[in-house]
Amino acid sequence: DEMLEALVKYGVKKITFSIDGASQEIYSKYRRNGNFDTVINNIRKLNEYKKKYDSFFPLMKWQYVIMDTNDSESEILKAKS
Repeated sequence: DEMLEALVKYGVKKITFSIDGASQEIYSKYRRNGNFDTVINNIRKLNEYKKKYDSFFPLMKWQYVIMDTNDSESEILKAKS
């Protein structure tokens, strides 16, 4: 939480999240030992800190690298939502 707050408080301009799936099953195939729920919760917390400090920053960019196991239309649509 301290790091997330610091990103906002100290004016980091942009951060990119590489989330290559819409579930733990798919996400963990690309992000070894990654936890999908932790990533999503941290994005939510970061947005809460942006509200708390009335800040537009950091801008958040989502990166989705399409590969064989995450390229179905349904998986991409689920990830977008």
